[in-house]
Amino acid sequence: MKFALHPPPSVSQNLIEMNSVLCDLLNWREEETDLSQLNVQGIRLSQSQEWQLDSSGAISHDSNRYFRMIGLNYYDMAKQRHVSQPMIDQSEVGMLCFLVSNQSNSWEILLQAKAEPGNVNGVQFAPSVQATCSNYQRVHQGQPVSYLNYALHSDTVFYDQLQSEQNSRFFCKRNCNRVVRHSETFQPAGSDHRWVSLTGLFSLLGHSHLINTDARSVLACWLLSDPKFLTEMGLKRGQLNLVDSLNSTRNYHESNDLQNWLDNLNQNWSLDRHRIPILELTDSWKWDDGNLTSDRHAFFMRHIAVQCLTREIPEWDQPIIASCQPTNLTTLVGMINGSLHLLLQARLEAGNRLGFELTTTIQAESVEAQSVEESGYAKNLPDVTTPLLSFENSEEGGRFDQCISEYAILWVDPEDVPESPFHRWVSLSQLSQWLGKTNIITNELRSTLSALLAIEFSEAQG
Repeated sequence: MKFALHPPPSVSQNLIEMNSVLCDLLNWREEETDLSQLNVQGIRLSQSQEWQLDSSGAISHDSNRYFRMIGLNYYDMAKQRHVSQPMIDQSEVGMLCFLVSNQSNSWEILLQAKAEPGNVNGVQFAPSVQATCSNYQRVHQGQPVSYLNYALHSDTVFYDQLQSEQNSRFFCKRNCNRVVRHSETFQPAGSDHRWVSLTGLFSLLGHSHLINTDARSVLACWLLSDPKFLTEMGLKRGQLNLVDSLNSTRNYHESNDLQNWLDNLNQNWSLDRHRIPILELTDSWKWDDGNLTSDRHAFFMRHIAVQCLTREIPEWDQPIIASCQPTNLTTLVGMINGSLHLLLQARLEAGNRLGFELTTTIQAESVEAQSVEESGYAKNLPDVTTPLLSFENSEEGGRFDQCISEYAILWVDPEDVPESPFHRWVSLSQLSQWLGKTNIITNELRSTLSALLAIEFSEAQG
């Protein structure tokens, strides 16, 4: 038995038009956008009453909490030279938690419509609880984080693991990705939370700027690491074909060989990174009272003032990373030995905590940022691939301002796409096991994996 894939050129749009439940979710998002009255304006650092350059040369909050903007000098493998850039140093572990409940043999999930200053569309769907430690400890003296007690104290935990954030911008940052079961679907206290059908949520994972990157991370970590749960929740046949690959043992590479490959890369390559004062950044970075720009980088830093009526406090200001152009996140998928495999890249980025992590086949903010191997794949893609799904997503809107990633999942014959020193064909079942561990799968790849739930894989005899 093997699988044939029906490419869905507009999978999410068609489903939304046909499904009134999904239309209701979109209407809810618009209502919360109106309620938030989100307003973001650029200001200078000298206008802030809470943020300043500290004695170490970093931009920090006067509470010494939240996060700091630091300078980092490191060896960039793609550019094959030392570069410097601003980085977000946030040592606190954030809480990303979904509450789920099984009512009348149907699983429901507590979704949050969350406004963030850097989101495209303002409001996106988020985990039930999405908060930094500073937020839920109320350093800002604001309103309590809703449903935090459920996230921290639950008798039934389906998933609980620390995972990295965007390693190109965060310095060794990790979040707690968690899913807990609640005995009943209680009535949410506010309009910004709703119980929705878990399976009904899957089609939204193929749509642009609706499900935020934190929610995608939690869903991918939980559902794709627990194929037994997916099997028991009443999926369509096409989705169960995905589960077949999650359970498969027909791997192109033995798992030990893949681990040895990563170990060897970690032994042979290092970042050689050093913190530096943010005013001492090289690489043509220009400082203008809290604003940093460089013509050698596709991103920049600025300071913003935010007004939002649906957040814990209605007004604040902060530094934020913005981007000049979208990031290309392309993943090649193919069938090997009757099992779905993905061509993944081992990548060492400025903020990696434990060495190389696995990411999408191509992950580049620009053509210049592509490695030699990525450039080779990008040039040959149009001749050998069939599009399965594409969508855009703005990265974490609390730290990134309109930073758009363009995701593409492409079907290929693996025989047409060879491996490289930094690329390997990895089975979906091997990824399933690694999602249960920390600091192996990048945030970008977890977002991609979540979108697999929006694709229906059909069975074919041959």
